[in-house]
Amino acid sequence: MAALERVLRQAHTNKYRAALPSNTATGIVYLQKYPRETRVAQCVCFSPEAVKKKGRDNKRDSSVRRKGGCMHFDSFLSDVLSTIVGGVALAFLFFLAKEKFFPVPDLCGTWYFEMRTETTAYKPYEGMLLRYVAMLWRNENQLCGSVEKIYEQSSTGTRSYTGTNRTRGIVQGYIDHKFLDRDRIFLHVVEDGHGRESTNCYNVELQPSGKMIGTFTSMVAEQGGVVTWQRNPF
Repeated sequence: MAALERVLRQAHTNKYRAALPSNTATGIVYLQKYPRETRVAQCVCFSPEAVKKKGRDNKRDSSVRRKGGCMHFDSFLSDVLSTIVGGVALAFLFFLAKEKFFPVPDLCGTWYFEMRTETTAYKPYEGMLLRYVAMLWRNENQLCGSVEKIYEQSSTGTRSYTGTNRTRGIVQGYIDHKFLDRDRIFLHVVEDGHGRESTNCYNVELQPSGKMIGTFTSMVAEQGGVVTWQRNPF
């Protein structure tokens, strides 16, 4: 009451008029001064019922905020689960695309390949033609197997090899599988030739026709040239 009287006294001193409701004595008064030209002091009052309702609203807002915190925690968990599920789904789709739409080529089985020498340190080997039969086995991108020489055409004549006359070699290789380009195959062959071992390396590209075409290098007389691998005999 004393505070209310001081407010009203100040309003009267400043020659303002205040219009107060009948329940002002039990309410809360806020004095707002309007511009000097109007010379009116307006009192905004709240009854005890309004104060109680305001308190209930504050409690409700506080409860909602507390619940909101739990909701944020639940949202965090749902975001984590969504990220995990999305990652698993993406990995599965990538695996499905890799296995069904972009599989590693199946190079297992019998192959026949022909080497034609274009460069060499030993002149009689220039233009030489060699043919082999190969058996390959694939483990994912790794290749292994064996080869046997079956034909030779050189400056010394033409010969076909059968049985014990064939020289054998061991194959190791790798498939460079590509999604947006043709696959490349790298092969390394150690051949037990007549009197000494020799090493040949092949860099070939898998063609839509199923053939593998590329180049080779050999430690025998520093040979180099072109090579063609195919499923059927030449």
